[in-house]
Amino acid sequence: MSWEKYLDLYLEGTVLFGSWFDHVSQGWNKAQTDPNTLFLRYEDMKADEPGTVLKIASFLNIPITKDRAAEIAELTTFNKMKKDPTANFQWTKILCNEGFDFIRKGVVGDYLNYFTEEQMRRVSERLSGISSAGVTCFDEFLSG
Repeated sequence: MSWEKYLDLYLEGTVLFGSWFDHVSQGWNKAQTDPNTLFLRYEDMKADEPGTVLKIASFLNIPITKDRAAEIAELTTFNKMKKDPTANFQWTKILCNEGFDFIRKGVVGDYLNYFTEEQMRRVSERLSGISSAGVTCFDEFLSG
């Protein structure tokens, strides 16, 4: 399947696992009212992996040292997760195609290497729709 066709299906929410936009909107809305929901952004996790581990531990009321958080962050790096078949679902290759990886590159902003200006406009339009409904986690993306 071409990237263009996949993006069309993705924006429609008719891909494996359904609409990402609906999923994020529902999670964001739940995080605003449910104290048992922690909402994390990939960009923030990549910027401070040990700090994210500390944040998760604090959320779960698990005492943890900074050294242990650094160990956990090292054990859960992108490259280690990509090599782990329990995290990088190998069955997706069967459902999608041989070149598909559930976990791709782990690079913040890599989408810029794939999207045309028109595709970016379409994604931004879709994000604006959920942002106007109160989902503010994309404000940085939409303003940049």
